[in-house]
Amino acid sequence: MDLDLTLPYRIDSTKVDDIRNGIGVDGKIEEKKTAEQEALRMEYILQQERLEKERKIIAGSLRDIGGFISEVFLLLHKYNSLK
Repeated sequence: MDLDLTLPYRIDSTKVDDIRNGIGVDGKIEEKKTAEQEALRMEYILQQERLEKERKIIAGSLRDIGGFISEVFLLLHKYNSLK
């Protein structure tokens, strides 16, 4: 028994873009790029928030140190004026 394996039609040429558009690959690629960009944006925002938090901690510490130094100078001034 011979089997006829020929197709009833023949594809001469096609563009890869036509195939991709036909199955929605371009949309999926764009969705993935958008999701990756959003993830990078959120990482950047979180990094900036961490840096701002650290800056505030350092600024507060410097303010505390400055206040302590002022108190020490005042005490030294009072001590020297009592002599």
